[in-house]
Amino acid sequence: MCGGFCGKIFNCMFVGKIKGFIVNFGRAFQSRNYRLFFIGQLVSCTGSQIQAVAMGWLVYDLTNSKTMLGTILLLSQAPGLILSPVAGILMSRFNKRRLLMTVLVLSSLHALTLAILTLTGVITPALLLVMAAFMGILTSIEMPTRHSLIYFMVKEPSHLGNAIALNSMIFNLGRLVGPAIGGFAISLIKDNWGSALSQGTLPSDVPSHIGESFCFFLNSLSYFAAVIALHLMDFVLPVYEKGKNAAHDFWEGLKTAWTFPPVRVVLLTLAMLGSTAITANTLTPAIARDILHGDSRFLGMLQSSLALGAILSAGYMASRSTLKYFNYHFIVATLSCGTALMIYSYSSSLKLSCFAMFLMGLGQILLFSSTNTLIQLIAPHKYRDRFISFYAGILLGLVPLGCQFTGFLADHIGLREAVRVCGVCSFLVMIWYLFNRHHIRDHEYPATE
Repeated sequence: MCGGFCGKIFNCMFVGKIKGFIVNFGRAFQSRNYRLFFIGQLVSCTGSQIQAVAMGWLVYDLTNSKTMLGTILLLSQAPGLILSPVAGILMSRFNKRRLLMTVLVLSSLHALTLAILTLTGVITPALLLVMAAFMGILTSIEMPTRHSLIYFMVKEPSHLGNAIALNSMIFNLGRLVGPAIGGFAISLIKDNWGSALSQGTLPSDVPSHIGESFCFFLNSLSYFAAVIALHLMDFVLPVYEKGKNAAHDFWEGLKTAWTFPPVRVVLLTLAMLGSTAITANTLTPAIARDILHGDSRFLGMLQSSLALGAILSAGYMASRSTLKYFNYHFIVATLSCGTALMIYSYSSSLKLSCFAMFLMGLGQILLFSSTNTLIQLIAPHKYRDRFISFYAGILLGLVPLGCQFTGFLADHIGLREAVRVCGVCSFLVMIWYLFNRHHIRDHEYPATE
């Protein structure tokens, strides 16, 4: 009798919650369009992360400059500060799906060109800067357009928060697998190339960055998974506005975002944390080599630890069916990032550094996903594209600007000290948010259950 009673208590307390978690976690998958999107983006994001670790290793190997790491990231994303808000206007005038497919094809050609230049030994730091800048232009259009399309892929508006969280999980599943594949591929090919060179089975003029070239080629192929998925989707997009003044639309959207307190607070929190604490990620290749005394495999493990934390954070966000307590997410995000960076700045152990990166991943995605979800759910329909483009502009513009400054700090005051400064900034952002969180806490949100 006692056992039966305890069993009922267990079922009520745990089994029901587990079932609820599973049901809430996969709500967006009820839509065929989103299932296609998830698969295509997962392949594409994995390829992009393979290329990211290869690019970081190639840049640092060619230049031995921490500032150059920040410069490459700056050029590959900073155009978004200007062009992403413009993309918000483009999305209201052109077919979003065709726009995204065009950008993805151009991105594939970009990765293929990078692979050829690296394989032939033509690649130089100057060429890397040019290629990074071109990729930045493409990304500034791709990112807001992709986020905007998610709204039309789900069957019910109540599934949007789940879809956004799962989108974060897509990126971070790629970030978990991609860097590991890229790091080990570079190391394996480099070891085999060095062995063959020493044995005389390869000529001495064979390029030394074959592993990086292979990673770029894999990324070129991965884009077509996303293109095919978009082609197979079937959804109705709204009629596009034409004939309005683009400058007027931009300033109207910016003014509305600034005068709408919840949107203003979350965007400012994202901007401050993104331009300070999150920028420490760009120093990971230097930390892996100069502090942990490792190779590309160490870099892959650090970045995969970051992705693992981000995946768990995205999983939590995907399981939520309400916006209740969302204002606490930003407190946890800033606290997690600050703590992680302080640990990271003092660590000389790979395991402890991986733990710090894990905490960093938790905080980052909690911040990104909460900001994106709030904006898309509470934004008036006519301003949604523009609000999303501001969100993308912060991530693509302010973050790399901060990375450039962080790289400069590391070159002049030291790696550990630069990471420590980023950690202190995270705690300062948390204090600022605590004084302004009432704008989010007291807002009336639409039902999402």
